[in-house]
Order: sequence, then C-alpha cells, then structure tokens
Amino acid sequence: MTDTAQVVSAMLQLKWSLGSPSVSDIYWSTTRFQAMDFEKVTNSYVIACYNPGSPVASDALAREVWQLVEDVVIDIIVKVGAGTVQQAVDARESMRQQVYSIIHANEFAFSGCVDVYPMREHTKVESPELVRLAIQIKCKSFNVKT
Repeated sequence: MTDTAQVVSAMLQLKWSLGSPSVSDIYWSTTRFQAMDFEKVTNSYVIACYNPGSPVASDALAREVWQLVEDVVIDIIVKVGAGTVQQAVDARESMRQQVYSIIHANEFAFSGCVDVYPMREHTKVESPELVRLAIQIKCKSFNVKT
C-alpha cells in the first residue's frame, strides 16, 4: 500500500508547470513542515504533503467492501526574505492556484485513489518572515476483501 501523501506530492511535482517558482525551486516534503525548519533549507518555497492526525475514515458499503477517505494536507510556505510580504503572498497565491489546477485536472488519476478533491483551507499566515496556507484534500479509495 502506497503512502497517499507521497502520491499527492509526486503528482504535484510531475504536473507542476509554473516557471516561478519552478519545481526545482521548491523544497518538497512529505512530513509536516514546521516554520522553524525553514531556516534549515535554502529554498524560499516549501510544499509539504502530509497526513494530519486521524487521517482515515472508513465506511462499510457492503459486507466485504469498505470506502476509505484519507485526509492529506498540502502546506504551501513562502519565505518573505528580501522582498515584501505582498510579493510572498502573490507567490503563495500563484502556487495555490497551481495546486488546485493540478488536483482538478488529475482528480481521478492519483495512484491508489478513485477520487481526490479539496475540502477546505486553513492555517493562513501572513507574517514578516513567511506566508503560509494549508489546503486539506480528501483522497477516496475502496478496500475489497478478496
């Protein structure tokens, strides 16, 4: 069984088409990325895909069929650095739009999932050091006893 957060991260990297930041300008993480970790990386952009606590809900659809819905958080973080907070917000928003575009264009193409869709946004931060936005997505799959 593959890790869904890794599958989401791999799809985002594969389909990323922005020139600024480009896929190589971004530090890609599959664990929760803390703001203090930002000092350890040289990149000004981070996209972290990870599972929050209690990420999977299971529903029995029939005696031997379960629907699994897994939460994955896509955390977008941009360093303010030498620019302004507004420039960092603009970069975050273009990255946000790119993430949504990739999810919508590929919602049925994520390995191991039958459907992937965004649920909500949270953790929106606009500080003098960094700007941040977390997008929670749902990844639906089925488990069939054979």
